[in-house]
Amino acid sequence: MTCVTLRVTLGRMGTRRFSISAREETHDRIRAHAEAAGVDVSTYMIAAAIQQMIRDDQAAASFATIDAEIAADTAGSGKVA
Repeated sequence: MTCVTLRVTLGRMGTRRFSISAREETHDRIRAHAEAAGVDVSTYMIAAAIQQMIRDDQAAASFATIDAEIAADTAGSGKVA
């Protein structure tokens, strides 16, 4: 199993708690992956969330131009050309 650990420094920012529910199998897999990476479950889950947010931001950026063009085209007619 290959694990990538992402370390994030939040400086003086406070922390807030999430409550996440998962099926037992998923819970056990997450815990096993976190242990293999040598981090606690919170660190593992935050790293996974940050990686997903980076991918989401990259996808949004790649579609920004076409989304703007579609918005401009439909602004007057309400229809996509």
